[in-house]
Amino acid sequence: MQFTRRSVARIVALGAVLALALSACGGSDKKSGVGDQRSATTVAGKKGGAITIAAEQEISNWNTNTSADNCQWCTEVARLVYPQMYVQTPQITYVPGLIADGPATIVKQSPFTVRWKIKQDAVWSDGVPVSSDDLEYYYLSCNDKVDPGEPVDPEDPTATGRDCVDTTGYDQITKFTKVDQKTAEAVFSGPIAEYPSLFSNPMPPAHIAKTKGKDAWENAFVTNPGASAGPYKLKDYKKGESLTLERNDTFTIAPPNIDTITIRFIKKDTAQLDALRNGEVDLIYPKPQTDSAEQIRDIPGVHYEFNIGPQWEHLTFNLRNAILADPKVRAAISTGIDRQDLVDRLIKPFNDKATTLGNRIYMNDTPEYVDQSIPFNLEGAKQLLEGDGWTAGADGIRTKNGKRLSLRIITTGGDTLREKTEEILQDHFKAMGIDLKIANLPSNDAFDPIFGGKDTANQWDIALFAWVGTATPGLSSKAVYATDSGNNAGNYANKTVDSDFDKAIAELDATKRKDLLNAIDKTLWGPNELPDLPLYQKPTFLAYADKFANIIDNTTSEGFTWNAEQWSLK
Repeated sequence: MQFTRRSVARIVALGAVLALALSACGGSDKKSGVGDQRSATTVAGKKGGAITIAAEQEISNWNTNTSADNCQWCTEVARLVYPQMYVQTPQITYVPGLIADGPATIVKQSPFTVRWKIKQDAVWSDGVPVSSDDLEYYYLSCNDKVDPGEPVDPEDPTATGRDCVDTTGYDQITKFTKVDQKTAEAVFSGPIAEYPSLFSNPMPPAHIAKTKGKDAWENAFVTNPGASAGPYKLKDYKKGESLTLERNDTFTIAPPNIDTITIRFIKKDTAQLDALRNGEVDLIYPKPQTDSAEQIRDIPGVHYEFNIGPQWEHLTFNLRNAILADPKVRAAISTGIDRQDLVDRLIKPFNDKATTLGNRIYMNDTPEYVDQSIPFNLEGAKQLLEGDGWTAGADGIRTKNGKRLSLRIITTGGDTLREKTEEILQDHFKAMGIDLKIANLPSNDAFDPIFGGKDTANQWDIALFAWVGTATPGLSSKAVYATDSGNNAGNYANKTVDSDFDKAIAELDATKRKDLLNAIDKTLWGPNELPDLPLYQKPTFLAYADKFANIIDNTTSEGFTWNAEQWSLK
């Protein structure tokens, strides 16, 4: 059993899908990699056939709603089997999922009460109806409380009994009622504007979990989903090699076109490209690397696209570090990094619409977006450091009271795009008089010290990674910047910001909520704040054999499998 507080729930970078920020822009074009995917529509296709997909990660748990298992590819696969009440579209809006009988609705303003309805014919593959029991089990697992029947950590009475990756919103529910088999209602402690995001992750079957003991949420679905209430069900799983899904004939709501989907585990992006070239796989969705665009153009019979989505790369400053605890140093760094140079050299080769990001809450190409960033000014950065007592030495690196201005940056080793970002940043830092040392760790190992709290605070100074966006900017952003939140890796604390997030989350008027959230972002850009520095929105890379139709990249945390039931052969 893994005891956990809400504060340890953290999912970062491309390997995961933590909610953060309403966002998106992007598109596709076979020749240039640029276009407008948001206008894509599906076409009639053939029934039958098979598709093979290369995945860089193997699913670690069919219930991807734990802090250990909420990886990108885990969720891409799980949503093919498990139902979602609500789904994000490429237009960054929540719409009812396949099993939802309409949108979630507010049935009472005081106390604030929301109702969810499940379609009458939604059923698990073993014949058990998808019901309000499933919603209740999800809520009880994610409400940040120790509920009846859950174990208690004797060493930490404040810990919850279940490890849920995101309790935001569920922890504000004061009463949950199963109205009938297909209807549930929740009373909240106050208004919550982003309630449509609740129950939007793939949900495991409650009726199976309840037979598996107290640890079922974390452990019952590690090797097998148990039952399906999505378009596909598990047919075969060869650990370390592949898994195959087949049509779920009990899922009559939206029967899929493709008969089988095979997921092959291929970690390296170069190996994925080779497999696509050789016809060993039909689809790849790797992290774009600097030579991806050139290589994919050489493969005939393939549709490809580089889109710009809501995964936004940034630098998080470790405020436990004495140097970075000084706001003047953070202001100098934020002023002296040429973010446009990073975009021009690293991102525009994929998509010429790419630009810098000037807002933490809203992304480029959304009506709510306001660029509130600090303009690049190298001389201004030097002056800030000089005024703070940091003087340049013979080698150009600054010192203060005998201490050298040297910092360590950490990211996911092996990611060439991020490693090139670090190399460019080294030049930017050196121009300011700062020695930036690269201290990467392999892949997800990097996140252990970043999110280890005070126990690992001395192991890193600046972290380079990405938050992944959803259509819940208030709830999600609060999880990153709130005092003592486990997603707040840099230990930033501002009680006024905490309070302002609460006000924004409770504001039901969309215009007022937008203004409140943009005001928070403006505060975070203030010279005494700057807990992090947004850089740019990252590209996504989707390529597949052009004999297939209706495969649509969804650059939100949903990913490309969001409409798999519509895929077909042409």
